[in-house]
Amino acid sequence: MIRKYNSKNKLRPTTSKVQLAIFSMIGHDNLIDKKFLDLYAGTGNMGMMAINYGVKLSCFVDSNPSFISKIKNKSKEKNLLEKSKFLIANCETQLHKLSDKFDYVFADPPYNEEPFEKIMYQLGKNQLVHKKSKIFLEHSNKIRLKEYYEDKMRIQIKNYGDTVISVFQRANN
Repeated sequence: MIRKYNSKNKLRPTTSKVQLAIFSMIGHDNLIDKKFLDLYAGTGNMGMMAINYGVKLSCFVDSNPSFISKIKNKSKEKNLLEKSKFLIANCETQLHKLSDKFDYVFADPPYNEEPFEKIMYQLGKNQLVHKKSKIFLEHSNKIRLKEYYEDKMRIQIKNYGDTVISVFQRANN
C-alpha cells in the first residue's frame, strides 16, 4: 500500500501490517459513527479504511493538490464521497481551516521530517480534538518523540521494523 511522499513528492509505502495494527489498536467497533482525520493523507487509504469500518466522516488533508484530487476520485469510485471531506493544506500551519472535532487523528509525515510539535500545537489551538481523542503518529524508528506535546501525552508505542506508531491522548482525562 502506498501512503506518503518524500521531498520529491513521491509516495512512500506503509505496510498493510502497520495499517491493520492501528485499526486493531482502535478496535473496529470504536470507529462506528466517529470522525477520523487523515493528515499527510497521500493516497487516503487510512481514511478510506476508517470509513469502511464505520466512521461517519473521514477528513483527508494533504498539501499536494494532485494527491487530494486522486483521493477524491477514488472516494467517488467507491461511493464514499458523502462521508469524506478534503482539504489541500499544510498540516503544520493550516489546520485552522477545519472545524470538526475528531475522535481519531492519524499523521504520517515524510520520514525525513519531524513536524510533530507543530501538528500537536495545531490540533490543540484549533480545538480539533476532545479529551478522549486518540492521535496516532507514524514515524521512523530513528526519531524519538517526546512523552508530552502540549496537553497530550504518549499512552502507547509500537514498533514495526523501521516504523513506529506513537499514540497520544490528552493527559487530563
